[in-house]
Amino acid sequence: MKEVIISILIIVTIIIVGTLTQNHLEITSNELIQQLDTLEENIKNKKKLDSSITKMSQDIYSKWKDIEETWALLITHEELDLIELSISALKTNVETNEINDCLKELEEARYLVGHIKDKESLKIKNIF
Repeated sequence: MKEVIISILIIVTIIIVGTLTQNHLEITSNELIQQLDTLEENIKNKKKLDSSITKMSQDIYSKWKDIEETWALLITHEELDLIELSISALKTNVETNEINDCLKELEEARYLVGHIKDKESLKIKNIF
């Protein structure tokens, strides 16, 4: 009987930790995607990249650095490196006023962050 109780506790713990992890990934990826969407709107609405857009890109980079610390415990580092490259390139392109390259990197960063959210979610296709 003791083994059954211990087994049930282990299974419940795994389910709770998995749920908390999935919720964290969902929340943080949605926050980052929302910031990327806002930046894209501002870039498309303005003909020239100004200091407010530069500030937004720096805020996105800072947000990513905060998120990356916890995601590093949960996700393969290759995927994190791809996001890091994309967001760093985005920040650099904003600073150098490369509007077309900014939009390209925005789309790539949005895809990569959304891909992680989908890949790590509890779905039948991700289990098998």
